[in-house]
Amino acid sequence: MQRTLQLLDGTAPLRRVLQVCTRTFPAQSSGSCCCLRLVSIASSPVPKSAKIRYTRAAKKSKENEKRQELVCAAFATAEEYNLPKLNQALQQDPSFTITRLPKDAWNVVHATVRSEGTESESNSEVFFFRFGTVVSWNVSKSKQDKVMELLSNYLTGPYAPNVVEWENETMPYAYASGHSRLQHDIIFLDSKSTDDELLLEKYAFSDAMSLSVKLAMWETALDEYVKSVQWVPQTLKLGRTLKISKKQVLQKTGELISLRHEMNLMPDALGTPDFYWDRPELEQLYKRMCHHLDVPLRRQIVNQKLDYCSELAELLRTHMGQEHSIRLEWLIIILIAIEVVMDVLHMVV
Repeated sequence: MQRTLQLLDGTAPLRRVLQVCTRTFPAQSSGSCCCLRLVSIASSPVPKSAKIRYTRAAKKSKENEKRQELVCAAFATAEEYNLPKLNQALQQDPSFTITRLPKDAWNVVHATVRSEGTESESNSEVFFFRFGTVVSWNVSKSKQDKVMELLSNYLTGPYAPNVVEWENETMPYAYASGHSRLQHDIIFLDSKSTDDELLLEKYAFSDAMSLSVKLAMWETALDEYVKSVQWVPQTLKLGRTLKISKKQVLQKTGELISLRHEMNLMPDALGTPDFYWDRPELEQLYKRMCHHLDVPLRRQIVNQKLDYCSELAELLRTHMGQEHSIRLEWLIIILIAIEVVMDVLHMVV
């Protein structure tokens, strides 16, 4: 028996993402079982790494339409950018103007986007982070596509386009009186701050959003890794022998080492960056945004998943070592047996 529950007007923001909630009750004599199936509006399947924050994004998009707020968007498109060459390309492109940041902000390039004359497109800015992330402020869709096209020539290890599109962060922002802050899911920038102060405040917010989208990519990669080796504990639970080649073991070990290497290259993922040590006000903005995006909790979960994957990889290596030792032992036994037979035949003859 199947029952279709229609989401009514006035419900939570989830109704903007889901259209149909189908609850299926299988006819079984014993026990009660129900399967809640959520059907997405999108035609393509939703990645398993999708986070609950899509409800937040849906709510923000609706609010932005009503209040016409400016939007800050963050994307992770690759493992790393070649910032020196990207910097040269931006300087040669008349659509961008490079802005100098403090020397200790060595991992980012900031550029303002030339306005086409409309007031809504003024103050468009882009932060390019070395570790494969880009954060745009008040950049239109057409200009954002141009930025992505430009980045495609200076990146290493590009991510899948569908994952890039899904794993992103968007935050509305506005200029208001008072100190810059994050309040009610909106970034408020002090309208009385100087251009240099606004630049550093935007950098602090962008830095946190950049880390969030990068964590999302690592979460996706770890989920895929766990999915690819989930048969190992299941096979051991059933008491069966693991059937895996040495090449496959090396491949899985290499995937995990590569992911750990990428995370270690990004020091911001391990704690508060050194940039904020002598800038307490910017540090508060950075930490506030990180907390808003659940970065500390997600960082802890990523570390736990890495430990679990490391244990699985070690288990596979140990298994391969044991099989190799067993083959050597049998080879030695066979050689000894052959030698004994040869000695016996020699004595008989």
